Amino acid sequence: MPQRLAPPTFVRETRTPEEAVMHETYRTLGRDHELDLERAAAKHRLAAALPPKPKRARDNPAAGAAVRRRTQFRPQTLLAWLTRAAAI
Repeated sequence: MPQRLAPPTFVRETRTPEEAVMHETYRTLGRDHELDLERAAAKHRLAAALPPKPKRARDNPAAGAAVRRRTQFRPQTLLAWLTRAAAI
């Protein structure tokens, strides 16, 4: 029976400690990136399974007149308007 040849290896068998740390770092980064991609895919799958959000009235012109947003009462603004009105 003929002897089988081992496949060629392109990685050196001996590494310096610095090289080993570098390889481990990039391996870990690659694994983290794959996990991030899986989380993003799961998020998109969940979003696709949910019903669409209803449109707000002010974003939907078919709902009728535009809805005005209420602003917070600011006394200094009222005072400025009254001062200008008194000056006229």
